[in-house]
Amino acid sequence: YKEEGVDHPNFVNAFNAYSKNGTAEGLPVYVNFGTIEDFEYLKETYGDVITQDRICLARYGAIYRGNKAENAYQFGCSGLVIFMDPSTVAREGTDEEHVFPNTFWMPGTAVQRGSLSMSDGDPLTPNWPSMDNAYRLDEADREAYLPKIQVQPIGYTDAEQILNKMAGDAAPAEWQGGLNITYKIGGNFTDAYEGCKITIEVNNMLQQRVSSNVIGIIYGEVEPDRYVMLGNHRDAWGFGAVDPSSGTAQLMEVVRVLGEKKKTGWRPRRTMMFLSWGAEEFSLCGSREFVEQYEIELSERGVGYVNTDICMVGPILYPTASPTLGDLIVEATKDVTSPVNDDESYYDFWKKWSEAGENFAPEVSPFVGAGSDHATFLFYAGVPVMDIMFEADEKLYPDMSGYPAYHTGFETFDLVDKVYDPEWKTFR
Repeated sequence: YKEEGVDHPNFVNAFNAYSKNGTAEGLPVYVNFGTIEDFEYLKETYGDVITQDRICLARYGAIYRGNKAENAYQFGCSGLVIFMDPSTVAREGTDEEHVFPNTFWMPGTAVQRGSLSMSDGDPLTPNWPSMDNAYRLDEADREAYLPKIQVQPIGYTDAEQILNKMAGDAAPAEWQGGLNITYKIGGNFTDAYEGCKITIEVNNMLQQRVSSNVIGIIYGEVEPDRYVMLGNHRDAWGFGAVDPSSGTAQLMEVVRVLGEKKKTGWRPRRTMMFLSWGAEEFSLCGSREFVEQYEIELSERGVGYVNTDICMVGPILYPTASPTLGDLIVEATKDVTSPVNDDESYYDFWKKWSEAGENFAPEVSPFVGAGSDHATFLFYAGVPVMDIMFEADEKLYPDMSGYPAYHTGFETFDLVDKVYDPEWKTFR
């Protein structure tokens, strides 16, 4: 299954990495976002039987997709379908003029792919490096980290064809989504579809493959044993124009500029490491295994790690960083050109956008999250990190988490070139 109009022969079909292989069958039940609270509501309202041996339908959002799969298993679901809902990816409507390629909102065939693993890195070697001769978990032990039921992602066009045929009570108001239907709890189909069931067929193959990290180093002149690290992954769930290529482009440009500077005899005070990670989309494999292998050196010598990943989906900087690095980001924006006026700095642009006047005090959130390659540096090795992202204007698009094309077949160069930044003022 691929998005409508995405006809490249090598483009990846929609699937969730590490989903259990095989077939699951059952009647559908709508579980909202698939959080523990959502399942508890169903249990308290309808009893345990409502989700037992059922195919659960969950909206993307609120929690990590791997937690949705684990929660569905714990509450007895035989399989899980995760769908992108218009309430998060098509807020201005689902008509053609309101979705890509006319806007950044997604049409109904867009499908978010992604990993389901409950551990970072190689799931066969949790918390130790995946070296050639390392011990690897057997099939029974790895169940602690991988899904135990079949999981399949779909778009909202397909989701509607299931939801509009479901019987049962109307879901609570806060569970209603963006489709022009009443979302029902289900447990059965309407009379016209009595006797029907939903079948999920997953054909994932769990195989061991080599995925390499690419590392460049400029050795420091004064403190060569201290490491300042800049990194991003290079694998993608498809074309990857934003994730990861928006970050990879700037990583490569930094390397080019500093490489030219090095030719003049310049060297940085401390060693600089440029890290291009492999297999990030399969739960941070490249960066996690690197940190596990070099944990002692990194924890003792690492000054900081800068992550760029989803670098640009809008003009507004929403930085996150460990508290020890936060002030560096704000000062750096004073040396970067504004996207709207070459005579001003980005700091000036940021200040005007905030409308805070002389009270402008840009916030650098200390909550860096765990969804990209900086996670293991901070949470495993204790290295301070920062994650740099330019996102959509929250004044225009409040409560917008991420970007609609994330991990879909529509995350293309055209999305960046014609929708996000047509004049390349921000991306430059």
